[in-house]
Amino acid sequence: MLNTRDALELYTLLAPHIPDEREDMLSFLNQLVKSSIRAGTGDYTRSLSLMLGISVDEVVELGVHIALEKFTESLTENNIISLIDFWETMKWQTM
Repeated sequence: MLNTRDALELYTLLAPHIPDEREDMLSFLNQLVKSSIRAGTGDYTRSLSLMLGISVDEVVELGVHIALEKFTESLTENNIISLIDFWETMKWQTM
C-alpha cells in the first residue's frame, strides 16, 4: 500500500488516463492501462515503478507480460478506484 505522497504522485501520473466509466473494474483497468501505455509519456512505467518500489530500469527488465500483470495487480492492491475518488474529492474541496 502506498503512502500519501506516493498515492498523490500515482494519481498525478494516471489522472490523464482515467476513464469516465468506473462501473466495470475489468473494463476500467483495461482502458487505464491502454491509455497510459499508448500515451508514450512514461506514465505507465513510472506508475509501475512507484507501485512496486523499483526503478524504471527494473520495470523495463520485467518484460511486457510480467509488467502488465504487476501493473493491474498493483492497481487493485492499491484500491485505485478509492484512490481516484479520494484525490478528486480533495481537488474539488481545494478549488
